Amino acid sequence: MKTKFTLKNLFFTLAFVCFYTINAQIYVDNNTGANAAFSDLQAAIDAASPNDVIYLQPSPNIYGSTLITINKPLTIVGRSHSLENYVATTNSILINEQGSGTTLKGINVGVFNANITIKGKESTGAGVPPVIVENIAIINCKFQTATIESLPYETATVGANNVIIQGCVFNRIWNSYAANLTISNNVILGSSSTFTLPTSAIITNNMFIGQAPNISKQPNATGIFTIQNSIFIKNDSSPNTLNMSNAKLENCLTYNYGPGTYDIDSNTQKMNSLENINPMFTNFTPDANIEFKLDADYTLQTGSPAIGAGINGEDLGVFGGGFNFSNVGIPAGYPTVNIISSTASLPQNGSLKVALTAKAQ
Repeated sequence: MKTKFTLKNLFFTLAFVCFYTINAQIYVDNNTGANAAFSDLQAAIDAASPNDVIYLQPSPNIYGSTLITINKPLTIVGRSHSLENYVATTNSILINEQGSGTTLKGINVGVFNANITIKGKESTGAGVPPVIVENIAIINCKFQTATIESLPYETATVGANNVIIQGCVFNRIWNSYAANLTISNNVILGSSSTFTLPTSAIITNNMFIGQAPNISKQPNATGIFTIQNSIFIKNDSSPNTLNMSNAKLENCLTYNYGPGTYDIDSNTQKMNSLENINPMFTNFTPDANIEFKLDADYTLQTGSPAIGAGINGEDLGVFGGGFNFSNVGIPAGYPTVNIISSTASLPQNGSLKVALTAKAQ
């Protein structure tokens, strides 16, 4: 087993080396017996130059026992957030004002409900403006909460500009004081889906599972939210209504897999809504808690009412707009190599036999 895991890491590394040659590549591996330059993610970040790419090797061990701070523009890539034996897990991540331009991909930010926080530099006094965080992308990651903190002194509380959260699995977004915030093609779990957002946020092609999200406006926000091309599903024996007084629903769909209904409350603004209509996922069997299933297929069957039902003719849900959503968080654009079998043990000078599959994501 140790030999197989080492080989997985080796092929993962070789695939990236062959594929990317522009920026410096830094490999972080904390597996037992690994011989990478870094075993600690924070140490790798501290040693990196701006715009370097850091690859986290799959590991059963956590990368970082304390808060991870990103203080320069970096791309940090994991193999996946949930694919068995190919997960890179970190502690909570803080992106500060020096981390503008950072991208996170394929990472499980999952230690003790760890979170992603974006926080700029507050003003140090009169005449000293705060420094906001800009151009952040969180793609194909799994986390509990994302927070974008405000910078209230001599500013309109905005703490970040141009932030995209896409293809992720998470519970909530909290205190998101951001301009140009896009939340798209995500699975949003319902147990604690509480959002505090600017009304200018673009919220599109998401799938909300379970309890209806509680969306509230920031104290200085005016207007209402617009949620587009999204699917809301539950599994409840009682009738349910989706009541979102702070939101307008455009081209969305609701469905209750239980015997109850799931309609949109009459007080919620809506346009072209599909209420309590089965989206007809390709392969999905809901359990009592209607949990997100890694082995489900959330693409839409032929004949699904959600096909082409978006505001510009897109499909509803996480694959809408042509996004290649991955249940397990494999980031697109990176080649992957999987070992499907290998020789269990070798005699001295014996030959190692390996069967593998390769795929350009």
